[in-house]
Amino acid sequence: MIVLDTPHDWGKLRKMKQMNLLLETRRLAIASTLTRDQIARGANVDRDWLNKVCQGRIASPGVVLVQRLHDFLAAESNRT
Repeated sequence: MIVLDTPHDWGKLRKMKQMNLLLETRRLAIASTLTRDQIARGANVDRDWLNKVCQGRIASPGVVLVQRLHDFLAAESNRT
């Protein structure tokens, strides 16, 4: 159980949620049968950025782009 008593605790929770989103997105990207080019085009993200995210080379890739990528990959994984 997580106790959220202070604003600092809320910040930690937000960061944990963002990290979970990033890890899940990386997992979906790596498991996808689509090529990285197809994923980048479909999610409307830069292919080089996508490669770096999949390799864990970007410490803070930006929640908006990660969410966009996640939404695309989740939709694609539900199709198959």
